[in-house]
Amino acid sequence: MAERAARLAGPVIVLAAGIAMLAWTWFKWPDPLVDFGRELYVPWQLSQGKVLYRDIAYFNGPVSPYFNAVVFHVLGVGLRSLVSVNLLILGSMLLMIWRLWVVIADRLAATLACVLVVTVFAFLQFGDIGNYNFVTPYSHELTHGMALSLGAMLCLGAYLREPRSSWVMAAGLLVGLVFLTKPEVFLAASTSITTGLAAALWVQGATLRRTGRVVTQFAVSTLFPPLLAFLLLSTAMPPIEALRGTLGSWIYLFDPQVSGLSFYSRIFGTLDLASNLYAMLVGLIWWGALFGGVGAVALRLRRRSPRRGWMWWPSLAVMGIGMWMLSQRAEVMWDLAFRGLSLEMLMTTIGLLVVVVRDRRDSIVWRTVVRLVVTTFALLMLAKMFLNVTLWHYGFALAMPATLVMVALLASWWPNFIDRRGGCGIVMRAAAVAAAGLVIWTYLHQFSLLSSDKRVLVSRGGDAFWSDAMQYDREGNQFDTVARGHAVNLALETLSRLPREATLATIPEGIMINYLSRRTNPTPYINLMPPEVLMFGQDRILDAFRNHPPDYVLYVQNSSSADFGFKSFREDYGRQIFQWITENYEPVATPTEPSYPIVLLERTR
Repeated sequence: MAERAARLAGPVIVLAAGIAMLAWTWFKWPDPLVDFGRELYVPWQLSQGKVLYRDIAYFNGPVSPYFNAVVFHVLGVGLRSLVSVNLLILGSMLLMIWRLWVVIADRLAATLACVLVVTVFAFLQFGDIGNYNFVTPYSHELTHGMALSLGAMLCLGAYLREPRSSWVMAAGLLVGLVFLTKPEVFLAASTSITTGLAAALWVQGATLRRTGRVVTQFAVSTLFPPLLAFLLLSTAMPPIEALRGTLGSWIYLFDPQVSGLSFYSRIFGTLDLASNLYAMLVGLIWWGALFGGVGAVALRLRRRSPRRGWMWWPSLAVMGIGMWMLSQRAEVMWDLAFRGLSLEMLMTTIGLLVVVVRDRRDSIVWRTVVRLVVTTFALLMLAKMFLNVTLWHYGFALAMPATLVMVALLASWWPNFIDRRGGCGIVMRAAAVAAAGLVIWTYLHQFSLLSSDKRVLVSRGGDAFWSDAMQYDREGNQFDTVARGHAVNLALETLSRLPREATLATIPEGIMINYLSRRTNPTPYINLMPPEVLMFGQDRILDAFRNHPPDYVLYVQNSSSADFGFKSFREDYGRQIFQWITENYEPVATPTEPSYPIVLLERTR
């Protein structure tokens, strides 16, 4: 009975944490204007018969939009339909993470990893813009790609235990589906799975013939989803356009105009290279000293030697002082403490690769191969933010695997190493639990500061969600009375008085308003932020507006164009489009207060 209770303790703790976080953050996840509206509008339009890439300009792969369109077709069009499925996907991801971390570590590490997912990564918002969570993500390609990648890693783990062709082919199919999401996820998934497959064949001493057969099975399975997507798209558009759609963001990945935007340089860390390198080094030294000190004490302890029991106190004192220092600098913990994660993952990956080669014939080396796969995936997921790792913004997904690998390292791999050397590994495990607790407390506290003012209910029925009444800076200080949720509600009220069949373009962003008002944009270009204008071309967008002019244009003046290094849509990067709009439209209403103006314009000619 006690053993069964111990085995159930971890899942029960994770479930309780998930329910508590779900209740606390209930429908406070979406942003009322930025990004997530696209994740609702595009599948809604696809469910109405439009075709991706032909009728809607899109720069990611086709899997997620069409999957969400099926969700709308089956469950009905509504935010709650999509949230329900996303919660199911999140639950499946937790199950896969639990299974993987039990394999590569133990139940304690699996419990800590899953609790971190639900308390830090899955639901929270750490800025004035939402969408960086697994319930209403800014891009479903990212969250779907991660779920598919976890599935592929589980399939590879099953192949290592039981070398069957079906497991290799299943892993290949899943990696092929990842190709149809986002390049950064595919890069991480394909490289890690390929590395694991090569290591598996090495460990198994596979013959050249068997190696060729396994590689062929994996390659053919991986190519199948993109090929099928190309053939299906070809039935609705010319083959060259179908190919572009199948390739998704790969076309723009090396476009210097897009990749050279200051936004992406800041995310990667090269915009302030010296400061970021310094922060990486400091973070690595800080955590190394903290856990290195605890590990040194734990190695000196002897589990069966009561005379050394007094050494528990120095260990706990070192950890306590370190934790207290971090708690006094909460902003350092939540914003800067994980800058060294890239270097830690790099060293861990190299170390595991050495172990696999060294222990090739070990009967349990397959577990090390799975560790190598997971760690390689975690390392490559950091590629987009390698020099500027944080757990918020893109880090909610990109840094999550690396954080969970660190949990396995501190709560299982190092303690087991200490135990094998005759030390007291439980000291390191206790330190890992304490560190995880501090991280969780810090991030929950930060979330409470930034999001406690979500009191405005936007829209109604199955699309209703809570939005911000104020905006805050990163320290939780109010800096502007910008009621974005209230602004959107007033815009929706104004639009409700227009003719039912009237079309609408919301510029440069804010397609959420189109979705909530169920107003169609007659052009394929639903978002006119700098990356989209650079990718699709201002001339093409302008031609589309001339050929299919919307009846009304809603201009959101306070857009986030400055994040990309531009003044505004009207002043520089979209000036030609805005000039054409001013020549052909005239304002009819400013449905919001001056603090956040959204101007409605009507076509005059």
